[in-house]
Amino acid sequence: MPLIYSNDKTKYLMKKLLITSIIIYLLGLFAKIFHFPASLLVILGTGLFIIYSLIFVGKGIKEKTALSFALLSSSVFLIYILARIFYWTTFPILGISLYLIIGFGFGILSFINVKSYRLPNLWGVITMTLLFLCSIFMLNISSDRIYYFFNMRDLENNSSGHLEYDMEHWDRYSWFLYLKGNYNEASKANEIAIKAAMELNAQTEGGFTFYLEKLNERKSKIKSKSWKEYN
Repeated sequence: MPLIYSNDKTKYLMKKLLITSIIIYLLGLFAKIFHFPASLLVILGTGLFIIYSLIFVGKGIKEKTALSFALLSSSVFLIYILARIFYWTTFPILGISLYLIIGFGFGILSFINVKSYRLPNLWGVITMTLLFLCSIFMLNISSDRIYYFFNMRDLENNSSGHLEYDMEHWDRYSWFLYLKGNYNEASKANEIAIKAAMELNAQTEGGFTFYLEKLNERKSKIKSKSWKEYN
């Protein structure tokens, strides 16, 4: 991705910042998929990329408008990915998608108006086109599928060997299934969570009574289709 700085040292530091953000982001994503305790690196990588984007836009939005729009849209899209893989249910996902669509439109218009067909601006248009398509694709992926993907080893095996971990994950999975309208599957996931909670309650002599009651309450809400929020 070409830079716009005449100062070689600044150009070098910007390039290093971009490469570092990408490497950290990918390492965090790998950790998230394989359950390593370093998934928060995804947030750090996103933060570094946003810093890079803001610096680039501040220096080059007039000369490389389309590429600047692409970087801003990429930053927003990475935040959107964070919201999905960390299940920030109150995050304005539709608003993010709307921004990507608007950003795509403005980027294309700026590219046409400036009539600058140099490689950086072409890359900007290509990037925004891909982000636009990815945002549409991501909107069609429900939260239960994302949750299943990142926790599939434990969910497929029914047990991770840690009852509390199983209880929490099956409980959360039942919520996502419920949101999708898969009430039978949500009920089955809830039953597995209840089973884990009952075993924990027996092992701790009533230490998980509160959680067991909450899970049974959710069981009733799934049956009556009245589960409004996850708390």
